[in-house]
Amino acid sequence: MDDPYFIATTIGGNSMFALMEVEGNEKPRQGEHKISDSCLEANLATGRFTDITEQATGAYGKLYVLTEEMPQE
Repeated sequence: MDDPYFIATTIGGNSMFALMEVEGNEKPRQGEHKISDSCLEANLATGRFTDITEQATGAYGKLYVLTEEMPQE
C-alpha cells in the first residue's frame, strides 16, 4: 500500500479551502491536487491553516482548513 499523502481541495457547504490527508492509493478527483510534504509543512509553519481534524467526521487522517475561511464564532 502507498503512503498517505495530502491533497488541496474544498470541503463543506462553504467550499472552504483545505489540505486533507488521504490514503496512498486514493487518486485526486477533479479539482483536487496532490501536494508535497514540503508544501504542507511550509503552510502549516506560517499558521495559514488550522487543524480541524478533531471536528471532522469521516475523515481518513489529518484535515487542515485555510484559517481565514474558518467561521467566526
